[in-house]
Amino acid sequence: MQLDLPSPIAAYLAAHGRRSDGVADLFAQDAVVKDEGHSYVGVAAISRWLTESSAKYDFTV
Repeated sequence: MQLDLPSPIAAYLAAHGRRSDGVADLFAQDAVVKDEGHSYVGVAAISRWLTESSAKYDFTV
């Protein structure tokens, strides 16, 4: 099934699905991700969050 997603979300899911190191590059330098009661501020923190959450969880779209 093909989903009609906004291009930023489609790019994130495609990169995340490949476990690409470039996923964090999709975020602005001052981006904030809120997940599981924590805030991750900036690309370095978001990159760590992505690595750690990818090791613990898998997603289905």
